[in-house]
Amino acid sequence: MISRSLTAIFVYWGFYALDVLLKIPAWDGYISTTLAAILYWMFFIGTLVWIGAAVVAAYLTYGLLKGKNWSWTASVILSTFSIIIFAIMLVAFMAALIVFQDVFSITGLITVTLALFIDLAIIFLLTRPGIKTIFIND
Repeated sequence: MISRSLTAIFVYWGFYALDVLLKIPAWDGYISTTLAAILYWMFFIGTLVWIGAAVVAAYLTYGLLKGKNWSWTASVILSTFSIIIFAIMLVAFMAALIVFQDVFSITGLITVTLALFIDLAIIFLLTRPGIKTIFIND
C-alpha cells in the first residue's frame, strides 16, 4: 500500500514536470532564450527521472506483494537513498518558499514532505521482525 503511494507521488511529479516542460516555451518573454533552453532540458531530464522512478517503484511493489527477497533488499536500499534525496529537496523547497512564495514551492514542499514520511514508513514496516521473515523464506 505504501509503495503504491510512493509510485503515485513519482507519477504525479513526472506529469507535473511534463506540464511545466510544455509551458517553458511561453517563458521567452520573461527570461532569456538561453535560460529557457537550459530549463527546458533540465525539466525534460527531470520528467524522465520521475517517470523512471515510478516504473522502478511499481516493479518493487510487485516484488513486495509477491514476497520476493530481492524486493525487500532493494526497497530498503532505495528508500534509504530516497530519504537522503528528499531531505535535500525539503531544504531546497523551504528555501524556495521563503524566497519566491509561489504555488510551485508550496506544492513541492507538501509533496516532498509526504514522500519523506512514506519512505520512513516503508523502512519502519519492512524492518519489523514479522515482515522480514516473509522475505527470508523466498
